[in-house]
Amino acid sequence: MVIIRPARESDIPAFSEIYNHVILNTTAVYQYEAQTLEMRRAWYESKMKDGYPVFVAEEDGKVVGFSSYGPFRAWAAYKYTVENSVYVADGQRGKGIGRMLMQPVIDSARSRGLHAIVSGIDASNDASVRLHEQFGFKEVAHFKEVGFKFGRWLDLEVSGVGAGWAGATGGWLGPCGVVGPNARFYLRLRILHSLRP
Repeated sequence: MVIIRPARESDIPAFSEIYNHVILNTTAVYQYEAQTLEMRRAWYESKMKDGYPVFVAEEDGKVVGFSSYGPFRAWAAYKYTVENSVYVADGQRGKGIGRMLMQPVIDSARSRGLHAIVSGIDASNDASVRLHEQFGFKEVAHFKEVGFKFGRWLDLEVSGVGAGWAGATGGWLGPCGVVGPNARFYLRLRILHSLRP
């Protein structure tokens, strides 16, 4: 049986194994090189220091996935918005573990009074797109050919869920305990693709 629990320091080697398999074999992470154990330790310690949760899926004593969230952007006015991540071990995907790991992320964000969760997903990752849609995430941007991996250009889909967003559920609370602010601000991004000859 799979259980979901808060992460602990002894889980770091499992985080490293899962994350590095994702880097080396999928387009879920736009990185080329595997991370060292020290890099994963620094990631975990940074989450703990900054008060961001890390959740673990465990089956028969083995870590089979993990999830978390962290800052969306560094500037102060983004403090009510976070970006989430969910990773499931090779051989364990398609069993509903990702869905089990998503719920505590959303519950934690809601309990902290956060306003929105953003997720950057490789557009070809249908499983991750469907997973986020199940929790009310809506596509808000689609960036064409912003990554390059395995010999091809990659599109990035940006999805989000939050207070006042279409499809959001569960009584999201924004700043000051108000469900959605009266004044909403939208970030509009533009991209230039004319750099290549």
